[in-house]
Parts: sequence; C-alpha cells; structure tokens
Amino acid sequence: KQAENGLSGEHTLWIKDSARVWKNRMLLDWDALAVDQVVQLNLTWCPEWGNKEFGVLDVWVDAESQAAATEMQRRIHVQYQRTRWLPGWIDHVEHETGGRGIVTITLFGGVDKSLHERFQTKGYADIAAAENTLRTYWKDHDCMQGEIVEVKMIDNPPLGSSGIQIRWQAGALLDGFRPGRIVRLMRHGWPRSKNPPEERLG
Repeated sequence: KQAENGLSGEHTLWIKDSARVWKNRMLLDWDALAVDQVVQLNLTWCPEWGNKEFGVLDVWVDAESQAAATEMQRRIHVQYQRTRWLPGWIDHVEHETGGRGIVTITLFGGVDKSLHERFQTKGYADIAAAENTLRTYWKDHDCMQGEIVEVKMIDNPPLGSSGIQIRWQAGALLDGFRPGRIVRLMRHGWPRSKNPPEERLG
C-alpha cells in the first residue's frame, strides 16, 4: 500500500519451498520470517499472473541482505552490457575521402556509471550497426574499429541520454553509420563474444 510505483492494491504471492530467505547475507530457514515483518521480495512469473498472482524467488529480511542483492544485480547488469556493448544513436557523420569518416554518437542513459566512464576518455573503440530494437547481426564480425578523438559532456541531457557525446574516427564507414541510426559501442578489453541466436537479427 505504501509503494508509489509498481504493484498496488491487493495481490496473492506464491512462496514455494524453493524460495530463498536471506538475512545477514546468509540463507536461513523459513522460521526467520515473522508476522508484521517488513521484507523485500524478488518476484517471478507465475501461471496466474493475469489474476495478480506472482511467484517469489527470494525474501530479503534485513537491509544488509537487500544491499548485497542490489550489488549482485548491478554486477550482472554490468556484465550483460559489456557483453552486448553500449547503445547509442548517431547525431552526425563527417564523410572523408576513401570511405573514411568521423561519426558523432550520443550514448544512451540507463546503464551503470562504471560503463560510461570508459567512454569519457579518448582511445580505440569498436562500433557495430544496430536496429532501433538495439539488436545487432553479428556485432563482433560486423563492427568497425576506430578511435575516439573527442569527448563532449552535454549539460542537462534529455531523458534517455547519458549526456556523453563522442566523435569517433573510422577507416571505413559501414552502411549503418547514418544520422538517426542506432549503434553498439565497445571499448577494447571488453568481451567479443557473439550474442545468443535469439538476440541477433538474421
């Protein structure tokens, strides 16, 4: 009832025997739960979700366990983004002779700060063309290597923007490097593995 966002009203939660109860960053038995206790829940899909029924994977009893779970989820997010590369949109393209050019890109917001920090300095980066869905084809093969030659921070960026704008110079421009198009960016040292087939465009 006190939640400002997300679920509201009355819901039925299924807590199965496989759900984990956390306290002091350790797994406990069900007797660690008590009536009127304030807890945080990790919800999952349930067969009757359409009728406001949800499954529960984890129950965090104390703030320490909640903080530990938040940090673990942050690490999962960082690894996910590093594997799939950061999304951004192309603002401008400066065409040069021989198919070369400089592409101006603004990174999307909504990712961990540590990932954006890697793009606030000059250096080499690979960029792959993507669709508006953020999906790529085979980005580690369909990308182009280049160098970040300038980094600009935008004051009061609009919603969805990181405020980080880079100018990236490539030896050859791909067809997908056009103003208004979406790209994925990788700093050297990040994983070059391809996405699972269901996440790629065929």
